[in-house]
Amino acid sequence: MRQQTSGIRLRTQIALLTLATLLGLTMTSVSAWGQTFKVLHAFTGSPDGMQPTALLEVNGTLYGTTLFGGRYGFGTIYKLSSQGKESVLYSFTGGKDGANPSGLAQDNKGNAYGVTQNGGDSSCSINGSKGCGVIFKASSNSKLTVLHTFSGGMDGAWPQQVVVGPSGDLYGVAELGGDLGCGFGMGYGCGVVFKLDAGGNETVLYTFSNPDPTGGELPIGLIMDSAGNLFGATAGGNTSCNFGFGCGVLFEIKRSGTAVPLYTFTGGVDGALPNGSLLVDPEDNLYGAAFAGGDLTCVGLTRRRKGIAQLQWFD
Repeated sequence: MRQQTSGIRLRTQIALLTLATLLGLTMTSVSAWGQTFKVLHAFTGSPDGMQPTALLEVNGTLYGTTLFGGRYGFGTIYKLSSQGKESVLYSFTGGKDGANPSGLAQDNKGNAYGVTQNGGDSSCSINGSKGCGVIFKASSNSKLTVLHTFSGGMDGAWPQQVVVGPSGDLYGVAELGGDLGCGFGMGYGCGVVFKLDAGGNETVLYTFSNPDPTGGELPIGLIMDSAGNLFGATAGGNTSCNFGFGCGVLFEIKRSGTAVPLYTFTGGVDGALPNGSLLVDPEDNLYGAAFAGGDLTCVGLTRRRKGIAQLQWFD
């Protein structure tokens, strides 16, 4: 597939790895580098947390979050030394500070930023969840400050991640909220792309609808290239794809606020249901993972399509 776009050069190549691809690469790595493989820390649930998410490396020290566990059971922020010593920097209470954090981003002053998918405004409830999430700042002295609390309305709900822009503004996606009449959100909206300035003011840059110009709904990932362009993925979209609410799309948000579709997953060998964070390399190529698709003859316990250990390139 060839697409003309600024910043990330999709015309060069897009790498999409299925879930099992990641597992396959891991097994290959263990085979090749097994003599250097080492478990740095095994999580116990309390007080260190459970179900860790993406890591952030700063001068040889790893920082991360866990979705659950910790002192109160609603997740943690932790750091891990190269020797495997883990220290819990913050345990979420599930109240106004949020619950179930997901990933971290760092500014040039050493502050960390992240989101929680739940918690915050207790009056906001989606499918029984308590709260619709917050955006937070964690300073070097482990102090946590809530920068924005999602209402579940036009500002979004269930934020997935943030990235730090060149001027220090935060950019991110919320999986739900926005247009509450959007069908794929079952009355909860189909998600938004947002910006948060240094004063804590949120601006919605794009609201997904149904049908949407990008063909996608329910954004789950966002990345900024070296030129400041925003690219993302949605879990829903392409309703002709045999996965209920679609197989997902890749999109670009232009500075004018318009959204441009870049690629629509078919659920075949190209994958389906993109999942997790996106990555961009020094040459501005975009990488991501798809939870399903791949080998359509592979059937798991849930009788759903699963991925295969392959690297699929689009040029």
